[in-house]
Amino acid sequence: MSNFSSSSSHRASPSNTDILTHIVAPVLFVYLVSHKISRKYALYLFIAVGLYYGYSTILKPVFHLIFHVLRWVLLIPIWAVYILRWIYWKIIWGIQALAWFGFYVHFGGYAMRFILESIEKVLNWVGEILEESKDNSRRS
Repeated sequence: MSNFSSSSSHRASPSNTDILTHIVAPVLFVYLVSHKISRKYALYLFIAVGLYYGYSTILKPVFHLIFHVLRWVLLIPIWAVYILRWIYWKIIWGIQALAWFGFYVHFGGYAMRFILESIEKVLNWVGEILEESKDNSRRS
């Protein structure tokens, strides 16, 4: 009896998945949208991270329930449930892959723009130094 009461009073600490799903992903999304970056970039990131971390806590139990209801209520054979589960996984993985692809494309665009602007600034700075040295050599 004492084991039952002690185990019921024990509260499980939140897992990393719970923290990432319920705290980090929404905060990151709001941060990215509030700053001057593309909203598509933030949306791609939110979808990819949300599907990755949210699946185990939110979607997995819901879809397991749906699969079992389909199996027992509609009397669908187990192999049909496995086929439906396989199709579901392919859809989820496809959406996640597209979201990550969009994220990387936009991230690559921002990174390339940053690199090119930095190179342009450095080349302008070097050009100014060379022109100053030419002017100094002409004066001497």
